[in-house]
Amino acid sequence: PQPPPPPAPPRGERRGRSAGAGFPEHALASGFAAVQFAGLTQARADDVAKLCARTLKEQSGLSDKVLARVVHHAGAMASPAGVRGRAAAGPAGRLLCGLRPELCSRLTRNVVVRDTDEFQELWSASDLCVIAHAYAHAPLAGSTAKADRPLFEAVRDRLDDLYLLRLSPGELAGLANSFGKLQQASELGQVMFFDRLGRNLARTADELGLRGACVALSAFAQASVRHEPLFGALEAPLPGWLHGRDCDTRQLSMLAHAHVRVGLTRSSVLPLIWERARRLVPYSDAHGVSVMIYAVTKASALGTGSGGEELVAALGKRLLALLQGGGSGVKGAHAVEPATVAVAAYALARGGCAELVEPALWRRLADEAAEPRCVERLSLSEAANVASAFATVAREAPEAADLFRSEFDAFFSALRRRVDRELGGGSEPVSSAGLGGLVHTGLPQPVQPLAASKLAAAFGEARCTDASETVRQLGYRCLMPTSSKTDRLGVGPLRSIAVALARLRVHDDDLLQALTAAQRPRGRAQHGR
Repeated sequence: PQPPPPPAPPRGERRGRSAGAGFPEHALASGFAAVQFAGLTQARADDVAKLCARTLKEQSGLSDKVLARVVHHAGAMASPAGVRGRAAAGPAGRLLCGLRPELCSRLTRNVVVRDTDEFQELWSASDLCVIAHAYAHAPLAGSTAKADRPLFEAVRDRLDDLYLLRLSPGELAGLANSFGKLQQASELGQVMFFDRLGRNLARTADELGLRGACVALSAFAQASVRHEPLFGALEAPLPGWLHGRDCDTRQLSMLAHAHVRVGLTRSSVLPLIWERARRLVPYSDAHGVSVMIYAVTKASALGTGSGGEELVAALGKRLLALLQGGGSGVKGAHAVEPATVAVAAYALARGGCAELVEPALWRRLADEAAEPRCVERLSLSEAANVASAFATVAREAPEAADLFRSEFDAFFSALRRRVDRELGGGSEPVSSAGLGGLVHTGLPQPVQPLAASKLAAAFGEARCTDASETVRQLGYRCLMPTSSKTDRLGVGPLRSIAVALARLRVHDDDLLQALTAAQRPRGRAQHGR
């Protein structure tokens, strides 16, 4: 007689060896850990690719605990420090994309079973936090809110109140940060989950610490969730944390930005942040300075007697020193990112601070923005914000703008060449060789209607006559049909395009008639019928 078959493993347990492999599955996870901690992702790229391919092939045979460990290490390998963009994902990013269906299947399996011991044995709270963090922070191809929504919904359904009670305050803040990466919580059905997260965070507010508070509040602000119990619970411990040794301008800017973004501009914490920020300005880096400028101007702190003007002036001086390569207190402070230039210029112009800062700052911002490493790395929306800022300065402070007119013209010329290339009218694409290997632009990318309208308005307001044809092409781009309702322009942007065409003396009757027709209410004719 044949021997009886071996008993099937209990539900929730899997084999200790990967399918078809000759080594334990924990060795597979240890291999990923060794590659991550030793920094061998690039040096041993071929071996990493083989390891990822083998994991994809044998994913169904891995236990839940090991699968969570692999996801954790792959997430760190897909987004190494100092490397940005989807190109950084590599084999580890493709592994995460390939594991997404398997994770969704396992997480949704027996999710309604209420046997607490078995439920906890399948997936621990820490495992779920690790999975959410990996997929929220890795630069994956196709990692959008729509692609990740089933996975995050499965994680959310597992994280009931019992799970959240088992998480530490730091883990709760990290979990909120992961879900906050999905942007609008209301559009993704995550509002109730953020409410439960906020109440658990408020319960442990005194244990969060400054760093945890910054992460948690920024996550809620990024998800556009105004959780007043959480913000209110943190008003008591925050004043003490602000005067700690670990407090810096970046953390202050995160706190200020979070309050401003959710509309709590009258919070009692903001004046304390402004006062503390003035003391830390000489030791701030460029990113912290730019975000603090954004928060101060967005909170309408100017002219309120809270010292907003003095803070903006001090921040402007610090940013000028950093752009000039000087300043002390921050290692490598002169290395200013393009996004930092865009945020600072746009916030200063939008907040009416064109004359509060030194004219030399605008010259340095224009010089920096015109550099290929900056203008080519900015998104078109960010570049449009910079152009709009410079045009605003030229209008509101004409005497100061005359001092650096040549720098402004150089930026607009560089921007026009970039836009022409994006529209498909340029000659040769820019290679990464001329940009220090930072970017590589290939085929022209589609220009979004809102960015196109902002660019056209900026070219028109700056009276860039050499950009007449560019503005005309941008106008036609704004009128192209789109399937997304969010990409449809309103009356204001359409009217700004018409004004830009008039300022640059672009004669195109068909385009003007189309812009006029697009401004008419679409439902009026049907309503009249």
